[in-house]
Amino acid sequence: MRLKVNKNLTRLEIIAEKKEISSILGGDVQKDGREITVAKIKNPVLMTDPFRIGRFDSITRDTLFQLYGSFPRVTEYEDVESVWDPSRHVNVWCPSIDTLFFARALLTLIKKRKIESAMDLGCGSGFLGQFILEKSREFGRPLKKLDFVDINPEALRCAMDNTEKKRGKTIVSYLLNKAEEGIRINGEYNLLICNPPYIPRPAGGDDNPFEGLSLIKELSEKGPELLTKNGLIIINISSLCEETVLPWLKKNFEIKSVGRLRVPLKVLPVINNRTSRSRRWLKYLKNNPGLQTDKKEKSGYRYWHRLNLIIAKPI
Repeated sequence: MRLKVNKNLTRLEIIAEKKEISSILGGDVQKDGREITVAKIKNPVLMTDPFRIGRFDSITRDTLFQLYGSFPRVTEYEDVESVWDPSRHVNVWCPSIDTLFFARALLTLIKKRKIESAMDLGCGSGFLGQFILEKSREFGRPLKKLDFVDINPEALRCAMDNTEKKRGKTIVSYLLNKAEEGIRINGEYNLLICNPPYIPRPAGGDDNPFEGLSLIKELSEKGPELLTKNGLIIINISSLCEETVLPWLKKNFEIKSVGRLRVPLKVLPVINNRTSRSRRWLKYLKNNPGLQTDKKEKSGYRYWHRLNLIIAKPI
């Protein structure tokens, strides 16, 4: 299956490919082609949106649910394609709407600015680093160095799977970080990008990948030493943590917001309200001014927050 989003993030196409055309649609690639668009969603707020899918007619709805269970899955944005397969990329999230929101801002930056070295910190699937790699080359200014950094070796595998054949003469490294050892440094960078965990927690605990703001804290303190002269950090934060992290960033950086996007808070370990930990966490977040609540769920989701993409330049 292919998920294709247009440049302005106003349309998501859900496309059946190859084996899915025969196994799910009952077609023939030779007669029906290698791709069939099954549905389009306007102004997507999630890449996998059960609410919007459920509003299609029953046949389209059931077809889409079958497609979402088919792997590998390709995410495409501005001709950059990332392949994700949960059987190979274990405990790795495929690119989300957050990712493409980030990529849209990167596209503007890459067109204007020569970037020789970049780090994708907490790379996950690696889509953003891959996006910089491919677009820099497309605009005639290929990267000299690109580092992917993550604490999950399977995330590095995913990044490697999607970039090894596309790196050309760019030196690409895949660096395994240990959470307790701090950010791994491999020189200095013109650009450091980070789409970090941004949900504040009521108490300590390191066994959930969504909780805590420690990476943002560390980056706000150590970020300047990771950058070349005139280097930049681009970081995605949430309205849930703005009051806490913006003062951190302002100590060492001049910051500028380059985009905002309202999205559902769809992290079940936080919002399911069925365990003691989840109830405590949700109670804590309900006191947060950055959390928006749609009690009647007319929007399809109860809890919402706003992403804020920040460019940070050392002072």
